[in-house]
Amino acid sequence: MSWALEEWKEGLPSRALQKIQELEGQLEKLKKEKQQRQFQLDSLEAALQKQKQKVEDGKTEGADLKRENQRLMEICEHLEKSRQKLSHELQVKESQVNLQESQLSSCKKQIEKLEQELKRCKSEFERSQQVAQSADVSLNPCSTPQKLFATPLTPSSTYEDLKEKYNKEVEERKRLEEEVKALHAKKVSLPFSQATMNHRDIARHQASSSVFPWQQENTPSRLSSDALKTPLRRDGSAAHFLGEEVSPNKSSMKTGRGDCSSLPDLKSKMTELELRLQGQEKEMRSQVNKCQDLQVQLEKTKVELIEKERILNKTRDEVVRSTAQYDQAAAKCTTLEQKLKTLTEELSCHRQNAESAKRSLEQRIKEKEKELQEELSRQHQSFQALDSEYTQMKTRLTQELQQVKHLHSTLQLELEKVTSVKQQLERNLEEIRLKLSRAEQALQASQVAENELRRSSEEMKKENSLIRSQSEQRTREVCHLEEELGKVKVSLSKSQNFAEEMKAKNTSQEIMLRDLQEKLNQQENSLTLEKLKLALADLERQRNCSQVLLKKREHHIDQLNNKLNKIEKEFETLLSALELKKKECEELKEEKNQISFWKIDSEKLINQIESEKEILLGKINHLETSLKTQQVSPDSNERIRTLEMERENFTVEIKNLQSMLDSKMVEIKTQKQAYLELQQKSESSDQKHQKEIENMCLKANKLTGQVESLECKLQLLSSEVVTKDQQYQDLRMEYETLRDLLKSRGSSLVTNEDNQRSSEDNQRSSEDNQRGSLAFEQQPAVSDSFANVMGRKGSINSERSDCSVDGGRSPEHIAILQNRVTSLESSLESQNQMNSDLQMRCEELLQIKGEVEENLSKAEQIHQNFVAETNQCISKLQEDAAVHQNIVAETLATLESKEKELQLLKEKLEAQQTEVQKLNKNNCLLEGTLKELQLLSDTLSSEKKEMNSIIS
Repeated sequence: MSWALEEWKEGLPSRALQKIQELEGQLEKLKKEKQQRQFQLDSLEAALQKQKQKVEDGKTEGADLKRENQRLMEICEHLEKSRQKLSHELQVKESQVNLQESQLSSCKKQIEKLEQELKRCKSEFERSQQVAQSADVSLNPCSTPQKLFATPLTPSSTYEDLKEKYNKEVEERKRLEEEVKALHAKKVSLPFSQATMNHRDIARHQASSSVFPWQQENTPSRLSSDALKTPLRRDGSAAHFLGEEVSPNKSSMKTGRGDCSSLPDLKSKMTELELRLQGQEKEMRSQVNKCQDLQVQLEKTKVELIEKERILNKTRDEVVRSTAQYDQAAAKCTTLEQKLKTLTEELSCHRQNAESAKRSLEQRIKEKEKELQEELSRQHQSFQALDSEYTQMKTRLTQELQQVKHLHSTLQLELEKVTSVKQQLERNLEEIRLKLSRAEQALQASQVAENELRRSSEEMKKENSLIRSQSEQRTREVCHLEEELGKVKVSLSKSQNFAEEMKAKNTSQEIMLRDLQEKLNQQENSLTLEKLKLALADLERQRNCSQVLLKKREHHIDQLNNKLNKIEKEFETLLSALELKKKECEELKEEKNQISFWKIDSEKLINQIESEKEILLGKINHLETSLKTQQVSPDSNERIRTLEMERENFTVEIKNLQSMLDSKMVEIKTQKQAYLELQQKSESSDQKHQKEIENMCLKANKLTGQVESLECKLQLLSSEVVTKDQQYQDLRMEYETLRDLLKSRGSSLVTNEDNQRSSEDNQRSSEDNQRGSLAFEQQPAVSDSFANVMGRKGSINSERSDCSVDGGRSPEHIAILQNRVTSLESSLESQNQMNSDLQMRCEELLQIKGEVEENLSKAEQIHQNFVAETNQCISKLQEDAAVHQNIVAETLATLESKEKELQLLKEKLEAQQTEVQKLNKNNCLLEGTLKELQLLSDTLSSEKKEMNSIIS
C-alpha cells in the first residue's frame, strides 16, 4: 500500500503528478458528492415515511368522517320518518275536526228546526184548546149545525203539517245515512284503526242526531242498521194515526161528539212531544260539552303540532348542518386523496430519481476509475518510452544546448517585454474601466442634477407666477384702498361742511334765541314758545346724529390703519422672498458654470482615453506579429498540442467573458429603456406639474434645501474631476517608468536574472491588481485563469534560472530543460491567446465607448437645452424682479403719501372733535337759557290767567 500511495509517484513527471493530483481531487469530490446524495436519499426516505404517516392519518380521518356522515344520515332518515308520521297524524286530526265541525253545524240546524216546530205545536195546541172550548159550547142544545162542520177541520190541518215535516225528516235522515255509508267506505281504506273507530263514532253521532226524540227513546243504543227500521215503524204508526184520525173526522161530520175524544189524544201527544224536546235539549247540551272538549283537544293538538314543527325545524337545521359538514368532510377527503396521489407520485419520482442518480454516480465512478487506471498504464508506458528515449536525447541535447541558451535569452527578453506590455495593458484596461464607471456615475449624477435643476426651474416659474398673482392682488388692494381714501376724503369734506352748517345753524339759533328773548320781553303769545321748544328738540337730535357719525368715521379710520399695517408687513415679506430668489438665481448660475467646466474636463478625459486605446491597439498588433514569428520553430507538434489545450481553456474563459458582456449589454439596454421611460414620465410629470401650480407654492421653503444639496453634489463632482486628473497623471508617470525599465532591461543580458525576479514581483502585484479589478467587475473565472497562467510563468522563470546555474553539473537536467522549453512554448501560445482576448476586449470597450459617447452627446444636448431654458428662466426672473422692485417702490411711495393723508385726516378729526366739544358747551348754555325762558313763559301764562280772571 505504501508503494500505491507514495513510491510509484517518485519517477513520474510533473504533469503526470499534477494530473494524478487532479484525479485524486476529483475522486474526493465524487466521494463527497456520493455522501451528499446518500444523505439526500436518507432525508427523502424520512420525508417519505412522514408523508406515509400523514397519508395514514388522513385515511383514518376520512374513515371517521365517513362514519360520522353515515350516523348523521341515519339521524336524518329517522327525523324524516318521524316528520312524516306527525304530518299524517295532523291530517287525520284535521279531518276529524272538520267532521266534528260539520256535525255541530248540522245539530245546530236541527235544534233550530225543533224549536220552530215546538212553537208551531204550541200554537196549534192553543188553537186546539180554543176548538175544544168551542166544541164544548157546541155540545149544548143551543149549538148550530154550522159549527159542527167547522170544528173538525183544525186537527186534520195540523196532522197534515206534521206528516209533511215527518216525511222531510225521513228524507234528510236517509240522505245523512247515505253520506255516513260513503264516509265509512272512504275511511275503511285508511291504515290506522283509530281513524276508522273515530269515523264510526262520528256516524253513530250523526245517526243519533238525525233521529227524532221519539225514535231515540225506542233505539237509544243501536247501530245505524237498527236505525234504518225506524221509518217503517213510524210509517205504520202514522198510518194508524191517520186511521184513527180519519174515523173521528167522519164521525165529526156526522156528529160533534168525536171532537171530544180527539182532544185528550192531542194533549197526550203534546206532552210526549215536550218530553222528547227536553230529551233532545239534554242531548244537545251533551253534544255542546263534547264540542267544547273537542275544541280543547284541538287546541292541545295545535300546540303539540307547533312544538313538533319547531322540533322539525330544528331537525331540519341539524340536517342542513350535518349535510354541510358531510360536504366539507367529503371535500376534505377528496383533497386528502388528491394530496395522497400527488405525494405518492412525487415519492415514486423521487425514488426513481434517487435510483437513477445512484446508478449514474456508480457508473461515473466506475468510468473514472477505469480512466484513471488507463491513464496510469499509459503513464507507465510513457515513462518506459521516455527512459528509452532518454539515452537518445542526451546526444541531441548536447548539440541543442547552445541553441537553447540563445533561444532562452531571446525568449526571456521577449517574455519580459510581453509581461511588461501585458501589465501595462491590464493597468490601462483597469484605468479605462474605472474611468468608464466613473464617467457613467458622473453622467448619472449630471442627469440627476439636470432633473433637479429642471424641477427647481419649474418651481421658480411657479413661484414667479404666484408672485405675479400676489402683486396683482396687492395692486388691486392698493387701488381699493385709494378708492376708500377718496371716499374718506369725501366723507371728511361732507363732515366739515356739516360742521360749518351746524355752526351756521348754531349762530342762527343764537340769533333766534335773542329774538325770542326780545319777543318774550315783549310778552308775545304762547305759540311762539312752543315753536321754539320744537326747534330746540330738533337741534338736539341733529347734534346726537352728528356725534354718532363722528364715532363711525373714527372706527373706519382705525380699520384703514390696520389694513395699511398688514400691507406693509406683506410687502416686507415679498421683498425678503425676492432677495432669496436673487440668491438662488446666482447659485444656479454658479452651478451652470461648474457643470460647463466639468463637461470640458470630461471631454478631455474621453479624448485621452481614445488616444491611449489607439496606442494599445498598435502595441497589440506588434505583439501578435512577434508571436507569429516565434511560432515558426522546431518541435511544433508538441507545442501545438499544448497550445490547443490552453486554447480550449481560453475559449471557455472567452465564452464566460462574452456571457458577462452580454449581460452588461442587456443591462445597458434596460438602462436605455429606463431612460426613455423616464423621459416619457418627465413629460407626463411636466403636464401634471402645470396643472398643480396652485399646490406648489407650499414647496417654496424646500428650494433652499435642494439648492444646498446641489451645491454639495457639485462639490463632489469637482472633487471627483480633480481625483481623476491626479489618477491620470499618476498612471502616465507609471507608464513612463515602466517604459524606461523595459529599455534598461533590453540593454544587458547579465542582469536578466535580477530583472526576472523583479518581473516576477511585478507579475504578482499585477495579478493582485487583476484580481481586484476583476472582482470589481464580477469576473472570478477570468481572474483565476490569469492567475494560473502567471503562476506557471513564474514557475518556468524560476526553473530557467535554476537550470542556468545547474546546467553543467549533471546530464540529467537536460530532460528537465527540454520539458521546461516545451512549457515555455505553451506559455507563449497562451500569451498569444491572451493578446487575442485583450484585442477582443479592446474592441468591446471601443463599442462601449461609442455607446458612452452617444450617451454623452445626448446628455450634452439635454444639458444645452437645459442651460438655455435656465438662462431664459433667469432672464425672466430678473425682469420679474425688476418689475417687482418698481412695484414695491411705487407701493412704498403710495404708502408714504397715504400715511401723510392719514396724518392730515387725524389732525382734521382732532380739530373737529374740539369744535364738537365747543358746540356741546354752547348747547348746554342754550339749554340753560331755554329753561329760564320756559320758567318766564310759565310765570307769564299764570299772570295772564290771573288777569283774565280779574277782568272777568
